[in-house]
Amino acid sequence: MTRYGVRARRACTATRFPRSTYHYRGVREAREALGMRPREPATGRVRYGYRRLHVLLRREGRAIHAKRAYRL
Repeated sequence: MTRYGVRARRACTATRFPRSTYHYRGVREAREALGMRPREPATGRVRYGYRRLHVLLRREGRAIHAKRAYRL
């Protein structure tokens, strides 16, 4: 609004951009806390793969996807 003097509603309508997308605020968990935790069981159990680590973390109550466990 400060740059062009047009409100968000009018700009979104003119560009056919959804206002819900414009106002969306993503919610992310702190990556540091999530990034260090999966490595703890992995260092103690070297032979565990990402699938077994994923199961261990889910049993602890951590909501983590298998793809994220694979990346870590």
